[in-house]
Amino acid sequence: MHNKIGVVLRKVRKSRSMSMKQIVDKLEGYDQTSLSRFERGMQGATPDRIAAICDALDVSVGMVYNELDRMNGIELKPLSIKDLATDDDSPDAKDVTLSCVDFVTAPYLDFISLPAGENLSMDELKTTETAELPTAALTQAQVKLENVLCAKIRDDSLDPVIPAGAMVAINAGDIARGTGAFGLVHGKVYAVNHLGMVRFARVYGLPGGGYRLKFYNKEYPEEKHTEEDVVIIGRVFWYSSVI
Repeated sequence: MHNKIGVVLRKVRKSRSMSMKQIVDKLEGYDQTSLSRFERGMQGATPDRIAAICDALDVSVGMVYNELDRMNGIELKPLSIKDLATDDDSPDAKDVTLSCVDFVTAPYLDFISLPAGENLSMDELKTTETAELPTAALTQAQVKLENVLCAKIRDDSLDPVIPAGAMVAINAGDIARGTGAFGLVHGKVYAVNHLGMVRFARVYGLPGGGYRLKFYNKEYPEEKHTEEDVVIIGRVFWYSSVI
């Protein structure tokens, strides 16, 4: 998947009449040789690297995945959570045909009425409002649609990586949800319930329990909280800055 995305990004770069040097000059720890191999489909790239290249090209990650779907001749057929829901014990659950659509819809996370210190069910976390996100984002992250919540970042604590106003998709079925630090991928961005308030941060488990929250924006100091004060909602696996 990532190798093909390189081909899409090369098309975008060419359409903007930008050189590879102009792109890598905006990236940290990436050279023209690596970019060239990525663009030719000879090597992959991490989601963070793809997002950084998209940012350098001034194009959203969602638009790139959508173009990839079009290149693959994927049919436009938006479906809902109900359409794609699968039973956990189904042998085909992991292979649900998410790749046959451009967009899917998922509910927004409830920012308003979360009680503090509780591990809530999906029904308790979601609202009746929905948002669209590219199917390829779920396919790449191997996330089931019934576990997805959407939200908009309301502050600049994750700038410049995830800007204020960006739409994010959260895997609320993540193994770390409600299990303390067990299964936590340290340093990844999570949505958390902090005393009844939804926040987004890079989360680390602390020895003996609790969490350390860090932010990409250096103006926000890191924080330490107990597991009673902070409850994991789920891991952020996709974002788009197109509002």
